[in-house]
Amino acid sequence: MSGLRHPAQAVVAVLAAATLSGCLCGPSMQDKVNTLQAQNAALKFQVDATEKANTASREYAGELKGAPAEPIFSMHYTKNDLAVMAANTVPYRIDAREFNNDVSGEIVVDSLSEFAFHPGNRVTCRMRMHGERIEYHGSVPGAYQKMVEDFKAGIAAGVIVDLDSSVTFVGNTVRVLPHVTAAHMLRNGSDLFESNLRDQMNQRAFRDPVDFGVSIAGKNAALKRMVITGNDLVLSYVAH
Repeated sequence: MSGLRHPAQAVVAVLAAATLSGCLCGPSMQDKVNTLQAQNAALKFQVDATEKANTASREYAGELKGAPAEPIFSMHYTKNDLAVMAANTVPYRIDAREFNNDVSGEIVVDSLSEFAFHPGNRVTCRMRMHGERIEYHGSVPGAYQKMVEDFKAGIAAGVIVDLDSSVTFVGNTVRVLPHVTAAHMLRNGSDLFESNLRDQMNQRAFRDPVDFGVSIAGKNAALKRMVITGNDLVLSYVAH
């Protein structure tokens, strides 16, 4: 379970979109539709994750009391393990032009920390990121020029993002759907900027799950279940 590339890349597109629209004006009708669609997709994902979590918890509890019906081995990841994995991937720098030709500069994901495990196969953490030399080269109405400059300065100073992620799996792939519960700009923060940034991130960057391959090198093993306890994330495999 390594590599946090997808969430980091997605942030770039979000910041571009937020600078252009979401953080500078009220939501459009399309934004409202996008929000409802994102909420519906997230709800379906969360229901699936919860159902699998309940089934896996019952099986795991039963196997702790007696021998499993088939040979099973498990990999345990603590909160500290996740923090170490995240630390090995940051800082992660991305050219903003990869996502929008009108935006230049870089987004830097500085850290992912404060991991915690929750019932229903959920993981929370805190992401810190900032922008460097972010510029928008499109047309900006005069009335919004100062807002754009304030937003850019705020992004440059840093943003703290709280994530609440539902986790499930398909085959030997763990699927994580992050949901931004709060975005706090360290400078020039406002309800308008922060609430719209949060909404834009959920609508665009984290609308789709992020996949992590968890096959074990050198072993012909299939992931049977995933359980998140209060202390660790447990991946249980069946050897073939």
